[in-house]
Order: sequence, then C-alpha cells, then structure tokens
Amino acid sequence: HGVDAKLCDRVMEEGRKFFSLPDDTKEKYNLKRGGVRWRGYMPVGGERSQKGKTRDLKEGLYLGEEQDANNKYVRG
Repeated sequence: HGVDAKLCDRVMEEGRKFFSLPDDTKEKYNLKRGGVRWRGYMPVGGERSQKGKTRDLKEGLYLGEEQDANNKYVRG
C-alpha cells in the first residue's frame, strides 16, 4: 500500500493508547458528535448487524481525511 511501516506502527500505538482510555473519556469522541462525516468513536454494542438484530461486540474509532463537499469522492 505504500504507507511507511514506521507510520503504521505509530498509528497502531496511538490506537492502543486511545482504546485503553476510560470509557467516559472515549465517549467525548462519540460518532454522534461527528455529524455527517462519520468520524469518531463507536462504543461496544454501538453498531448492529445489517438486519439490526445483533449488536457488534467491538469498539471502533473512525478516522478520515476531510474533503470538500464538492470532491468527486464525497458526491459519489
């Protein structure tokens, strides 16, 4: 993928630090505060299966590069 291995290692380390924080601290970054950009923290059980019956047993941190609203990838 062309991403420097040292950068990948650093991202993984920062992720470990984030997920080791107390839940109330991680909650400050909840996706609900991220608006339409789908950026932020998703707690355990915060997502459901496609049919909506089963909650995921993982937590996640969604990150991404900000794009202008007119970007062809944003517009689809």
